[in-house]
Amino acid sequence: MDSLRELTAADETLDPADWADAEALSHRILDDAITYLRDVRERPVWREMPADVRSFFKTPLPRSPAPVA
Repeated sequence: MDSLRELTAADETLDPADWADAEALSHRILDDAITYLRDVRERPVWREMPADVRSFFKTPLPRSPAPVA
């Protein structure tokens, strides 16, 4: 039992499979965040919600579990 627990624990990790890819993604995320903040004054303060989005939020919530897709 202990060996199974050790094997399972050894396989679990939150580390990325490729650190270089994770680093590149992190840089892109930070660049996008800085660009968003830099240009925030050029965008309107309020945008009307599109009709399809508004209708989506008017639908009743599910009462039981359902698949995501």
